[in-house]
Amino acid sequence: MPRTQSTVYNTDPSQLLRMMEDSMDSTCLWTDRDFASILRHQMAASVVEDLGAMGLTNDLDCEALSRRDIRTFGDLLHHEEPPVEWLIAVKDFAKKPMDDPDRGVPKDVAMVLYFGSIVVAQRKCSKRITQLAAKAAREGVEWVLRREWLDEGTRGLFE
Repeated sequence: MPRTQSTVYNTDPSQLLRMMEDSMDSTCLWTDRDFASILRHQMAASVVEDLGAMGLTNDLDCEALSRRDIRTFGDLLHHEEPPVEWLIAVKDFAKKPMDDPDRGVPKDVAMVLYFGSIVVAQRKCSKRITQLAAKAAREGVEWVLRREWLDEGTRGLFE
């Protein structure tokens, strides 16, 4: 009895799709130059508009940001006294593309925002805004610091 050879042509399509999805991640779609550009764009984006588009500003005081002259993600993360509730919202904003790569920014950039909001809340507000174990948070920060595409201003938040 001849043996049937397994090929792409006789493989279940849903299994092929799963294999492709498992092997595809943001690192194969984007270059370091792309990540740098996307991060720069995101740091210059309106924090109120982007968070609002995801329904994350409903319980936040948008006027408080204006009074503090905070308009962008970069303004918020680099502010001397950022409102902690906005840092929590940025953390939640960044979790979405980390969980679902088709939403928002690439996962690598989302991780910079995620860990950036955690670090800034801890350092500037003396608030812990994550349930991550200290070791996991530290490993996340170390991961961010290994990104060669990170700009110096953002790198300074983590060092």
